[in-house]
Amino acid sequence: MTTELIIVRHGKTAWNLEGRLQGQQDTDLHPIGVKQAEALAERLQHEPFAAIYSSDLKRAAQTAEPIAKLKQQPIILHSGLRERNFGVFEGKTRTELETQFPEEWDKFHRYDPDYAMPNGVSLREFYKHGIECLEKIAKKHLGERVLVVTHGGLLGGLLRHTLGIPYSTPSGYQGVNTAINIFAFANNAWTLKTWGDASHLREIE
Repeated sequence: MTTELIIVRHGKTAWNLEGRLQGQQDTDLHPIGVKQAEALAERLQHEPFAAIYSSDLKRAAQTAEPIAKLKQQPIILHSGLRERNFGVFEGKTRTELETQFPEEWDKFHRYDPDYAMPNGVSLREFYKHGIECLEKIAKKHLGERVLVVTHGGLLGGLLRHTLGIPYSTPSGYQGVNTAINIFAFANNAWTLKTWGDASHLREIE
């Protein structure tokens, strides 16, 4: 049996707009992000979901709230769906990181999947745990469709894993905030069905 997962990156936050690395810092949605979440809910309101999962960070849970309210379903919060822990990089802009942590920032941009910044985790470790979490959800809901609200890092990791894109390649697969991405899971393998459907965001600046 196949599980269909609609996986969505959270709505925009002030730190997204400021270019700050969020990681596991618990930021709220920006008003634009709230509008994105509401547009997503309207888009998905007639789609059936066996369950609605979300990262337990506020920006993800707040994105899931409008659709959960419309469908009168609970949100299942899961810490395994969190963004990568970026350690000392969190809360900083690119300019601040280049100034405050020049050597570590340079190492980060060599795209070594086993590199971990101080107090953070490596890309490989992050992907391993995050994809394992998604697979557990998929196996729990065989033959069903579920909605998952998570973060750009994990979404990009699943895309790389599914398409066989090396982890050592530059990033850029995090997806548009609240765009719809559809993955299928069957026989312990992932398939990508839809990537980056943001048609519901056309009226939002």
